[in-house]
Amino acid sequence: MIESLTARERQVLQLIAAGRTTKEVARELGISFKTAACHRQRVLDKCGAVNTAELVRHAVQKGWISGTAPAPILDRVRRAFEESRKYRQMLRVAVDESRSLRAKCKANCALFRSTRKELRTRCDELLTAVRKTGDADPNSGPPPAVFRAT
Repeated sequence: MIESLTARERQVLQLIAAGRTTKEVARELGISFKTAACHRQRVLDKCGAVNTAELVRHAVQKGWISGTAPAPILDRVRRAFEESRKYRQMLRVAVDESRSLRAKCKANCALFRSTRKELRTRCDELLTAVRKTGDADPNSGPPPAVFRAT
């Protein structure tokens, strides 16, 4: 089976077993991503594997590669876990800030409602005072008692 692989496909197999992604294989071998993907697929087909994990397991069992090669995969998993932890923490902070802003917004809305109610009351008092004086123009004459300085 390994004999049917070309030299380039063996290189690709070694890099895949070492935990490299197709993009990293392409960069390391100086070939395009599509070419690396094609080599990877040919290796999978020739070995009868359906995915990378099965390919690596099969290659280790046959002795084509050493069983200690996938360490970089563990490093990538650890890095991904750490990034995930950072993002979860950032999400917690954002949720806390959102709750705080929501509470401030509710407080400001309540203040606005009470201020609006107070303003409506004062306007009603002014309108009532104007109606009592019978003055059609509220700007003529002394201000109503509501707005007089005390």
